[in-house]
Amino acid sequence: VDDEELQEETLQLRVKDYDTYTAHDAIGKVNISLNCLLSYDSPSSLAGWFPIYDTMHGIRGEIKIIVKVDFFIDANKFRQSSCG
Repeated sequence: VDDEELQEETLQLRVKDYDTYTAHDAIGKVNISLNCLLSYDSPSSLAGWFPIYDTMHGIRGEIKIIVKVDFFIDANKFRQSSCG
């Protein structure tokens, strides 16, 4: 995924309940913007309670989420060696 796509899109999590004998039911969705994590001088994680939103019923509750971003360097670390 390129940097522009990460800045434009939100992380969407779908929350469902767990049923043993019947189908799992959708509770709602959580949308998290990752813009605050995408600059190099920003914190590498985001944590907190986020609202679970359903289009028909509104806010259905909250869920605690931790999102951590690790940046990978776009360079070959073996470039100067005989392996690269």
